[in-house]
Amino acid sequence: MKKSLILLVLAGLFIGATSCRTKKDEPKPTPEVPAPTPDPGTNPTPGTNPAPTPTPIPAPPTPVNGDNNNTIKPDESPVNATVSIKLTKGARVTIKSDKPLTITGAKLTETQHTYEVTNESGFGIDGDPETLDLSIAQATEFALDKEMPSLKSLKITTEESLKKLSLQGAKNLEQLNIIGAQAGEQVLDLSKHGKLRLLALGNRPEEIGKFSLPIASEFESFKLADRNKRTTTNFKEVSLPPSLEVLSLSCAYPTLTGADNLPNLRAAYLYTIDAPKLGDLAFAGSPNLERLMLTYISGNNPLKSLTIKGKPHLTDLYIFVMKIDILSCDGLTSKTTIALKANHRFTTLNIHRSSANSIYRLLAISGDGLRAADLTNNPDLTEEKLLNIAKLLKNGRSVSLKIEEAKATEAVKEAFQKIGWTVNK
Repeated sequence: MKKSLILLVLAGLFIGATSCRTKKDEPKPTPEVPAPTPDPGTNPTPGTNPAPTPTPIPAPPTPVNGDNNNTIKPDESPVNATVSIKLTKGARVTIKSDKPLTITGAKLTETQHTYEVTNESGFGIDGDPETLDLSIAQATEFALDKEMPSLKSLKITTEESLKKLSLQGAKNLEQLNIIGAQAGEQVLDLSKHGKLRLLALGNRPEEIGKFSLPIASEFESFKLADRNKRTTTNFKEVSLPPSLEVLSLSCAYPTLTGADNLPNLRAAYLYTIDAPKLGDLAFAGSPNLERLMLTYISGNNPLKSLTIKGKPHLTDLYIFVMKIDILSCDGLTSKTTIALKANHRFTTLNIHRSSANSIYRLLAISGDGLRAADLTNNPDLTEEKLLNIAKLLKNGRSVSLKIEEAKATEAVKEAFQKIGWTVNK
């Protein structure tokens, strides 16, 4: 009994010792290390299959011309287009606008804003932009007969080949620039364009210079970029609308209709080689006129007459190389800057209710052709100022000077006789 109990205890100790040794000496499990992920742009670990890096899809190239997503129909006829322009097949045209257009009869070229005419009869434009700038060398006809109601600014640069121009569909135009065109048999009737504020025919000449800068900054289309060119623009007659604020004729010589009914006119630049077509120029119905510039290039035919009267806001009067039979000025104040240059020929000067300085400036540049000067009704012209004017003027041909009897003193007569003038009462 005692022996059996001892054996049982020894067996239990053996089993417990064996169990403790197994847990203590058993090797610890090795932790799993994840396989390295290859970095983008490096060679992947051999044996792995990493997902390929996607290649970015490039954006579609921007068209060279950047033409506001214009719709191009090179195989269609322009006959029914809003704007129809006759131009030789193969010719190039430049088209700029602020809104998308549909262009028929022309295809896109590699040059910005430029198209090549593909139709035998020219090309056409549809759409309703606010601004449209066209360069159409050698075009023979331009017709905007269908309505383009939003169009406010139209600029056409062409050569002298343009013989016909129609703008019936552009009733809301505010600015119109035409450079080129020899339509000497056509009347350009703008009298019904009741919103037209600026009309510029021909290139702006270099002589305008700073004189036009205030206007150029206000009207975007009236720039001087082409001022050095001498492209002639000619119409038989131009009918002006009463709404006009700025009139510019540069190497352009049409007869003007409605020039005495421009109540809103603020500036007029007339640069012409055919002054007689302007007739008796006065802008009589333009009390708000601020700037007046007359430039006459050459020729023997003078302007018949120029009358400046009822212009209380006139600040700039610019006369450059002009021949005028009769120049009449009434109401020129000291606020009026008179910019006058050589080679003037005024036959008769009539100056009334004007400042003494303005009178002197006009007499000083009147040239050898002056024959008569009427200086009556000038309260600012005293005897002292008349004597000073006589001293400053150069000796010239015989001139008949008319002044009031009270001002025709012996001293004044003698002073003017010294320079060849005769004082008449």
